Amino acid sequence: MEYYVPTLLLAALSTRAAVPEDQLGGVPFGLPRSRWPVCPTCDAPASLLAQILHDERRADLGADGRVLYVFHCENRPGDCGVDERERLQPGVIVDQRELTSSRTTSPDDSPITFPEARVVAWRSNQDGIAESLRESLTRGCAPDTDAEDSLVIGTRLGSAPWWIQSPGDAPPPPWRFIGQVADWYSFDLPAPSAEELGAPVVRERLVPSRSGVMARLFGPGPDRVVFTREDPSVSRPMPERSNGDIDVARVSVDDWSSTVFNFGDAGMSYIFVNLESNPPQACSFLQS
Repeated sequence: MEYYVPTLLLAALSTRAAVPEDQLGGVPFGLPRSRWPVCPTCDAPASLLAQILHDERRADLGADGRVLYVFHCENRPGDCGVDERERLQPGVIVDQRELTSSRTTSPDDSPITFPEARVVAWRSNQDGIAESLRESLTRGCAPDTDAEDSLVIGTRLGSAPWWIQSPGDAPPPPWRFIGQVADWYSFDLPAPSAEELGAPVVRERLVPSRSGVMARLFGPGPDRVVFTREDPSVSRPMPERSNGDIDVARVSVDDWSSTVFNFGDAGMSYIFVNLESNPPQACSFLQS
């Protein structure tokens, strides 16, 4: 099956578009404010997880110009989305004629805003799995094959879910899997400098201590980077983070990655759509 992996660029390093585009985090563009969803558990406004544009092959939303907005509640981590009846976080599919021409103003009870990453390209790949196995892999009833081992972890659109836990969490047909979002951003370029960010960059070197715990030493080490900046898109501090600082878990010569979403222990959010309903529906749910 074909699947698509995003090439990401930190929005703070680029000019924001004046039209909807594929993105992770940030605030929505084009979403009518009246349609900003609330968490089914705490009834507070949810945070934007992803914004995905219709593409017939990559993300079929049923009509040209439609935009999918995926949300995740960060108001009460560990409580929201846990109950069986409330685990599905609401998403929104907006027709082109309903889109606004600007970024959406957050609700009065401003939700946490995740650091924004723009999708500048989608890389098409093949996982070698037969198209006929898509639904059975989604529902956890695939024949005895090695197909599950070929599913790709990480943020992507297409193919079938890489399940962390039970496939039974998925909503039943006609709901259809469209993609998954991991709790980290991966960037296929060197980590930016302080000059590029226009903000201080603290580089820390992690070394083993006598107790076996990794100790942090400030210095030129390449193992860990913390961007100490306040992103203007962050409306209020993220949980356990200071003003939207981006905590980079891995840095090499050619790329870097950053844990952004509070999904617990290496969690994944799964996105489903129901295009047979009127209006079309979308939802997501978390496994970790």
